[in-house]
Amino acid sequence: MNDIDKVKQFIEVVESFEMDFDEIGYNNRDLNGMNFITANMADVLCQMRMNTRELLSVMENSHENA
Repeated sequence: MNDIDKVKQFIEVVESFEMDFDEIGYNNRDLNGMNFITANMADVLCQMRMNTRELLSVMENSHENA
């Protein structure tokens, strides 16, 4: 597996965790503060996913230009 494939796989894992935290927050929305905590985690994962996609784009462009 090359580095680009590893980054793609990482994005898939982060997306999965992001959806899991959204679901956990929704399912436990009646618990005091749980929705807020899981929403923050989902936001962190979203930012991680967006940054990783940007990294992937740079890697793919560099690979094409090489």
